[in-house]
Amino acid sequence: MMNLKTGIAPVLAEQYADMLSLDFRRRNGLLESYHHNTDDLVKWDKRLQTYIGGLLYLKDDACAYLESQLESPLSCGDVFAIGTFSSHSGNYRLLEGCMGLIQAMPHLLSAVEPLVAWSASKSSFLDLAIFSPVVGVIAAYQTGVASQMPVLTNIEISRLTTLPIAIPGLIYVLYHQQHPNYFSLISQLANSSDVQISLGVIKAILERNLPYRDISIELLLIRLIECSSGKVRERAVMLYLLNTDCVTVNCLNLLSQKSSDKRLYLKALGMSGIPENISILSEYLESPEYARLSAASIVMITGSSLEQAGWKSEISLLSSTYHNDQHDIIPVNESDEALSWPDKTAFQRWWNINSSNFDKSSPYIGGYPVTVAGLKTVLHQGLLALHPLAVARLQYLKQEVSSLSTPSFLRKPRW
Repeated sequence: MMNLKTGIAPVLAEQYADMLSLDFRRRNGLLESYHHNTDDLVKWDKRLQTYIGGLLYLKDDACAYLESQLESPLSCGDVFAIGTFSSHSGNYRLLEGCMGLIQAMPHLLSAVEPLVAWSASKSSFLDLAIFSPVVGVIAAYQTGVASQMPVLTNIEISRLTTLPIAIPGLIYVLYHQQHPNYFSLISQLANSSDVQISLGVIKAILERNLPYRDISIELLLIRLIECSSGKVRERAVMLYLLNTDCVTVNCLNLLSQKSSDKRLYLKALGMSGIPENISILSEYLESPEYARLSAASIVMITGSSLEQAGWKSEISLLSSTYHNDQHDIIPVNESDEALSWPDKTAFQRWWNINSSNFDKSSPYIGGYPVTVAGLKTVLHQGLLALHPLAVARLQYLKQEVSSLSTPSFLRKPRW
């Protein structure tokens, strides 16, 4: 008979660690879902908490397994599992190993934000993070606490300016440390030829309401919207529409002028939150290439999923458009695969009944007006894919709001 302590416990510890890593990575997909709401995220996050609890119960076996993992190629999910366990268990040596990996491998820096969010309230992770300039500025940007960071040296600042992921935190910390070159540095970095660096500066200014001089946020965002990086362009559009008071129609007109911008244009119509744009989006509900994306953009405004509102189609538009000639195949966009196919006729019936609930010229997110109360309601009960839109608008309204990396059952303020 297998001994529970020497036989089963190590296996369970390994399984808990692997499930924690895997479900953490899946959490990112859940946050983009048009089929799940905050209640689903709470259930998911409590499952992650259960895995952490299991590792802590099997503390010695978990420590042995995770220490062995430090010698292997690791994903961000693996680093998250190691970091959260070491933080909650107080294992400083394992935490140092985890921190060393993050600093040595830039692709693991994206694990810092969730590690800060999921670490124990009195965690040595933050105590250790401030002694690493790159990890420290990322953590400071998330927590909103820059006072504990040692004053950055010119060499450290120079190194951080080459890391796009560190730019928002760098700008935030330099402002709070009252660096004498703060304004000249943000002007220099905002006009950088590296669009990711420029985006990071604008993100910090808009999300943290930081002061700036001698730059035009709108012109910089337009430059980014016209760049060749798809991810940067989409993020710039989101900042333009949600985090500024720039004229919405200027951005939409810019995107509508190029056929290559069609997908981003349709997304932007949804991000704008203006109900009168629904008439444009509805024109694409029978397009095999754009139907699902257009439907998702309508949901950004109305908040009702296709399933809830009764205009989901059970038939894929692609099924009737494939031909034997491979040149005639409608291109499939992988980012649409999780989206539902719309039934345009059913949508028109639904919209005819419900359109009177919306002021066609006023912005909405998830069916609620863009007010503090409305946006907080979206975060409390809205579809998860709409949460980033609500967070962005709350930041524009200068409201304190938790990072989406924060465990949903611990978010503050509670609504």
